[in-house]
Amino acid sequence: MKNFVAFLILAIWLAFGAWYYTCKVKNLCGSSAETTANVTDAASNNLTPTKLKLAYQNIFQMEDGLHFEFSDEQVHIDELFDQGIDHIASFLEEHPQTSVTITGLYTSDEQNATKETNIGMARAIGIQKILENRGISPNQIIINSSPEEDLYLDADVKQIFNFKFSDKNSNFNSAELRAAYRSIDHLERNVQFYKDGEEVLFIEEPKESLATLDYYLNKNRDYFLQITGPYEEEEVLHSDAANIGLVRAYHLKGQLGDYSLNQEKVLIDSREESNIFDANGTSFPKMMELNFVFPDKEDEAKQRELVLEDALANLLNSETSEAIPLDSNSEENNSSNTPLKFGYASHRVRLNAGVRDYVVELKEYLSDYPEKNITIIGHADNIGSEEYNFELGRIRGLSARNLLVNYKISPTRIKVISEGELSPIASNDSKEGRRMNRRVELDIK
Repeated sequence: MKNFVAFLILAIWLAFGAWYYTCKVKNLCGSSAETTANVTDAASNNLTPTKLKLAYQNIFQMEDGLHFEFSDEQVHIDELFDQGIDHIASFLEEHPQTSVTITGLYTSDEQNATKETNIGMARAIGIQKILENRGISPNQIIINSSPEEDLYLDADVKQIFNFKFSDKNSNFNSAELRAAYRSIDHLERNVQFYKDGEEVLFIEEPKESLATLDYYLNKNRDYFLQITGPYEEEEVLHSDAANIGLVRAYHLKGQLGDYSLNQEKVLIDSREESNIFDANGTSFPKMMELNFVFPDKEDEAKQRELVLEDALANLLNSETSEAIPLDSNSEENNSSNTPLKFGYASHRVRLNAGVRDYVVELKEYLSDYPEKNITIIGHADNIGSEEYNFELGRIRGLSARNLLVNYKISPTRIKVISEGELSPIASNDSKEGRRMNRRVELDIK
């Protein structure tokens, strides 16, 4: 009897250990509370991740279905364009404060026989007429032109359409959001797995797309990337997870981590699906689903918080000055567009009306939410020692703090920390990457 009781206790302990490792350590039990963010479409007219992803997928499809010949202003469309434009027309009708931008592309050696300033603008006008004929309001169309020397050399170079968002959605940077969704689209086309298989493979090297996503998630600290792994009901499961789709999502999350994507910014989920595989048991393209998770748009405090963080950080980055004490002839030292600059051993900053206006908004916000405080985070690139860059980040944070205190923000509500070179948002291997990493960020909590 004693042996039976001991055996029973051992069995229960082993079962609990297996459950804890599978469900709590690996998060493979499918609980929505643990694997996904509790995010819903708060209102039908909100620009939710689901709606934005579908809209960007359609403008990418429209670009694939739009063609023109060298030195010819005539725009040609095919069925891919037709498949995308009806959704875009509905999307813009549902979001009347959002506009679509059209950029007419051209090369410098194309002949311009039109009355427009360049053949790209003539093409943009031609596309505009097509959109208007499909029911899109002229008030929601913006046109411009841009030279693109690789236009006829690179099949992926066409970037003709984008969105311009209203002030209500000013936290969306249209260029960065388009690039992020293009990266998601590329990854979804590039991921492959097999029937009854748990591992996920990349068809092509994903490094460039993942670098874009990593930058976007690091810059938008309240955003997450969610991976949803599909599965068919009859697939064989070889582990204790809730389903094989969840295991696939977990495996892909790990692979993204191998490319340095922050694992804390990635959530996983699964969905049951039919017709996932071809006759050979290989997954069709775009079966693995990726999308962003945004903060709740109905949380007014959070939305004001995000707008203030982004706007003030951008202003502080452009309104202060720096000269890093390196070789005076260094290219780094002479850069005129360093995000956060200040004189060596100096906290002197330059102010303008834009800064003052945003500080007024910040003061009003802090008055409305007395429990909120500000953390200013200073960052540096990796030029110089780690200790030096930590101090440089601290001085940058203090410079920003002094700016806010000068405009009567209570110093007791401002905390300054430095992360030095330890939290880059871009690669330090290039001049542009180092420029982006020299910055300050504001976090309101």
